[in-house]
Formats: sequence, C-alpha cells, structure tokens
Amino acid sequence: MSGASEAMLLGLVVLVGTLMVAMIGSTYLLLRLREAETRLHEKEDQHQGILDRLQENEYRLRTIIESEPECVKLQAADGTVLEINPAGLRLLDAGRPEDIIGTKIYDVVAQEYKDIYRENMRRVFAGEAVVYEFKSITLKGRVCWMETHAVPLRDARGAVYALLGITRDITEHKWAEEQGRRHQTELARVARLSTMGEMATGLAHELNQPLSAIANFARGCIRRLRSGDVAPADLIEPLE
Repeated sequence: MSGASEAMLLGLVVLVGTLMVAMIGSTYLLLRLREAETRLHEKEDQHQGILDRLQENEYRLRTIIESEPECVKLQAADGTVLEINPAGLRLLDAGRPEDIIGTKIYDVVAQEYKDIYRENMRRVFAGEAVVYEFKSITLKGRVCWMETHAVPLRDARGAVYALLGITRDITEHKWAEEQGRRHQTELARVARLSTMGEMATGLAHELNQPLSAIANFARGCIRRLRSGDVAPADLIEPLE
C-alpha cells in the first residue's frame, strides 16, 4: 500500500472515530436532557399538586369563614379592613363588601370607644390575643354593642401582618345587664323605703305611750280648769 493510501485510510479512521465520539456525546447529552426533562416534569407535577392542595385548603377555609354566623374580618395595623365575611357585612349594615373593605374600622366605632379600640389593636400587633367590648355605629346609624376576640396573624418569619377578629353583637346582653342593674337599684330603693317605714312605725310606737300620757294629762288639766277646782297659776309648775 502506498503512502498516500495509508494517509487516506488513517484520515478516514480519524474521521469515523470523531463522528462516533460526537454521536456518543450527543446520545449521552440527549439522555441527560431527557432525564432532566423527566425530573422537571416530576417537579412540576409536585408543584402543581402542592398548588392544588393549597387551593383546596383556601377554598375550604373561605367556605367555612363565609358560612360562619359571626363577623370574621382581617385588619391591617392602621385599622384598614382587608377582608370581611357576609355575616360581618350584615352586622355593620353594609350592602356590598366594598362598602367596608378598604375603609378604616374606626369609622364604625363610637367616638368614646375609639381610643380603647386603638389600644387593643396595638396589643394584638404586639403579639397578644385580646377580648374587648365597644359601642358601634353601623353604616345605617344603628347603635349597638359588640364584642371582639382578636388574635395576631404571622407570616413565615413570625412577623405580625394582620389582625384576625371574630365579632358578635352583644346588644341584647348589654341591655339585659342594664335592666338587671336598674332592677337591683329599684330593689335597693324599695328596701330602703321599707326600712324607713319600719323605723317610722317603731318610732311611732315608742312615742305613742308618752304622747298618750301627755294628752291625758293635758285633758285632765283642762277639766280641772273648767270645773274651777284649781287656779291656772297652780297648773304652771306641773306643766313645766
């Protein structure tokens, strides 16, 4: 074989080897790519599964909150209402969520209770769970008493980002308390009057005998004066 033929054969071998290496490399890369795609799809499926579960949990929680007969609301640190359920809208005489959401909760708190409400909100955002009562004036001007159980909501870092409050109308309860206080006051007044009456009766009884004796003595003096048995001057000393 001539030198030219050997050189050509060697070049062909090198070319074939290079092509085989390239094919093997491509096949390996393709396999790695498919493995990566498979893992990516698995991760996507896992991620989608997590999202689906989160959505299910959110739907379940929202269903519970919206069917809750008491007012449930979320408030920001400045008093802005972030969320409120239908029961809360009814409690505040609001026709639509936008009538309340985005407004300050202080707008429906009676003036004399605004400072108390702010102090309790401050305690919640400091990490406390609190229970407080306050007088409210609804969007229709209706005055009522409310009781709120409030707890802090925390983010993943533990920072308080909202207040979760459950509020109920206690107007009838407060009215019953007031009626009870009035009843107790009336009973105490009647008891005092009864005691005074008993004291007056006892005093009258105590005074009755000496007063009767005085009256009898006076009548006797009058009879003696009329009969002329005694001079008026003679009665002065006994009367004194």
